[in-house]
Amino acid sequence: MHRQKVSEQIDAGAPSSAASDNEALLNNLNEEADVLRHSLNLFSNIDTYLEEKISNIENHAEGDDTIQFMVSTDGKPLNGKNHGVGLRLKQAGGHFKEPSLQQISQDFTTISLHQTGSTRSPRNAHASAADPETTAVPPGTPFNGRGFTLAPKPISGSVPSSSPGAK
Repeated sequence: MHRQKVSEQIDAGAPSSAASDNEALLNNLNEEADVLRHSLNLFSNIDTYLEEKISNIENHAEGDDTIQFMVSTDGKPLNGKNHGVGLRLKQAGGHFKEPSLQQISQDFTTISLHQTGSTRSPRNAHASAADPETTAVPPGTPFNGRGFTLAPKPISGSVPSSSPGAK
């Protein structure tokens, strides 16, 4: 609105000093309008830009022996979270080169197969079955995962049953 009034005053032939002031003001208003248009364009497209430049990932897995990856192999920034429920969860996140990602994937699979006692993988054919002395702790306890049953420790020496000086 103000820009239009200034433009009309210039066109109406205002006095020369006022015309030059009004022309400078109009140029300034035009520059500000251009900057504002550019900023609005940038901010209106920011969602598209961020979707192209940042990976947003949310992984949720339920069950035993789950494996989750939240990785970037192309250097693209990651934003997200891995959430897993169950026994023996394995998670990896971050930036990996393709060979490293393949290696960690194979390692996680080997670990999972070893923990479950399976020998399905040729890489793990030489691995022994799970130790019969190991026990799995129920998921409701604060200690999840495999554990080992401890043998009672032999008592070394007798404990006096009465206080000193008693007969």
